[in-house]
Amino acid sequence: MSKPTLYGPGFSTYVRSCRIALAEKGAEYDMQEFNFLEGWPEGYENRHPFLKVPAFSHDGQNFYETSAILRYIDEGFEGNSLQPSVASERAAMNCVMSIIDCYAYDALITRTFIPRAVVPMIGGETDESIIDGAKDDALKSITILNGLVTEAGVFAGNSLSLADALVLPVLHYTSQTPEGQALLTGAPALSAWLERMNERDSVKNTMPQFG
Repeated sequence: MSKPTLYGPGFSTYVRSCRIALAEKGAEYDMQEFNFLEGWPEGYENRHPFLKVPAFSHDGQNFYETSAILRYIDEGFEGNSLQPSVASERAAMNCVMSIIDCYAYDALITRTFIPRAVVPMIGGETDESIIDGAKDDALKSITILNGLVTEAGVFAGNSLSLADALVLPVLHYTSQTPEGQALLTGAPALSAWLERMNERDSVKNTMPQFG
């Protein structure tokens, strides 16, 4: 079996989620990294028609959309399963993944981390009204996620799943802003989860270049 190729910048939360999953599976892969803040590689729309990251290729097949790629990584490579075998636990995993995709990413990354950290980094000025407008949604996202950490200390089942891989990069960037730090102070289960995750080799070895 050939090595897969992952396309996208290392600083992307969704790219990092795929890298964490690949590391947890012990799968070797190639990475074609680029900075979409400086433009898209020629022909990238053939890999992802909506110009998002990541894209993924393996054995002559091309995939896009992070949830699909994550499931392919788990099901297509040997190693510990990253999806619970019990239906109810798998549903819990899918619920957390949907929360990130539909609600938390927008509140915590698009409307908080990016204007607070990324915009100034590239020479712009933070629009405080965007961050203020995200406060209620950010608090709700953190509160809900805090309540979904199980007694086993993960988001589904008894071991790390795709949900944990998807949440980690978002929470890492969240913890880098004053707004996020304040929110995590009030979310003890989530803060403890983040501390445990930060000790995993898959997390340490995929640390983004900024943040």
